[in-house]
Amino acid sequence: MAVPSWPVRRINGRRDAALLELFDKVAEMGRADGGRHHQGRTALVAFKDAIEDLHDKAA
Repeated sequence: MAVPSWPVRRINGRRDAALLELFDKVAEMGRADGGRHHQGRTALVAFKDAIEDLHDKAA
């Protein structure tokens, strides 16, 4: 039994469009969250440095 190819292409096209839309949303969320991630990382590095300084002063 032969299956026409146009329904398959149509379904694949919708799926691809949905995946591209999802990717765009995730990318936008990542860009919006990137600044906060960098600030958190900077704070953790500063905290680590402060702990190392305390250990050095105690020694």
